[in-house]
Amino acid sequence: MRVTFGVDFTCFLWSAAAGLVLALIYDVLRLTRRLIPTADLLVNIEDILFLILFGAAASAVAYTKNNGILRLYGVLTQAAVFGLYRLILKDRAVGLVETAFRLLFHGLYRLIRIILMPFLFLYRRVIMPTVHFVRSHMRQRQI
Repeated sequence: MRVTFGVDFTCFLWSAAAGLVLALIYDVLRLTRRLIPTADLLVNIEDILFLILFGAAASAVAYTKNNGILRLYGVLTQAAVFGLYRLILKDRAVGLVETAFRLLFHGLYRLIRIILMPFLFLYRRVIMPTVHFVRSHMRQRQI
């Protein structure tokens, strides 16, 4: 009698991979919530949609890798890998990416200000005084 674990082990590995991908997607979702202020109702809707995605991923793995049979260990594997990812990394990954984005945007803001500085100087010191002079001169001629 020959016993093989090929299909079960493949389903287990794909469930683990799906759990990891779902954890990364959830981190992206959390990152967008941190960078863009989001209303509580929208956060709840996003979480419900994520749970639906979680169930769809479990169903997709079962359908493609286990001949359509949904096994409890597949769902538990997805949840366990998702939970382990959250326990190990916690907020480190999201915090690191958030800091990188904030530094990048702050750097771009400063770069744009440096590039625009000569134009702002010309506008404030040359163009605006000239416009005021011409307007006041035109008003004096009309009187």
